[in-house]
Amino acid sequence: DSRCYGGAVGMKILTFDTETSTKNKGHPFTPENKLVCLGYKWLGEKTIIEEYDDELSSRFNDVLASSSLVVGFNIKFDLHWIRRIGCNLDNIRAIWDVQLAYFMLKCQNFPYPSLNEVAEEYGFGQKIDVIQNEYWDKGIDTDVIPKDVLYDYTAKDVELTEDCFKHQYK
Repeated sequence: DSRCYGGAVGMKILTFDTETSTKNKGHPFTPENKLVCLGYKWLGEKTIIEEYDDELSSRFNDVLASSSLVVGFNIKFDLHWIRRIGCNLDNIRAIWDVQLAYFMLKCQNFPYPSLNEVAEEYGFGQKIDVIQNEYWDKGIDTDVIPKDVLYDYTAKDVELTEDCFKHQYK
């Protein structure tokens, strides 16, 4: 229930993550890269996975505009990607970066922790490692990973990010 976070009735907290092709570590300014899919969820609700298409930016702009707070892990990466596909970042009212919050909460002693490190410390387990081990480490790019495997991976990332956010916010 989003009312538990900040006490604001009707506060809509959105967590999201992008999955991209992997040239130059998926850098959003590498022209050969592309967005493959996007996962998002409202606090406490089911994760929605959307495959990239020409209408995604329009649909996601509406989602962003209705959000009170947008949550992500290393969110600057994901913000660059949604901007690249045409989303309007002016629609975002407030941002919570779980990675940056962890760095600050740890007295700036642990820069750039991974989602796995943060989730493990908070007791939430780990990401699904099959994507890294069975695809990316073998040179297989994101856009050719079977959709069901990729979507499960994306959903787990979104859920872990939300869990870590809730832990930090408390």
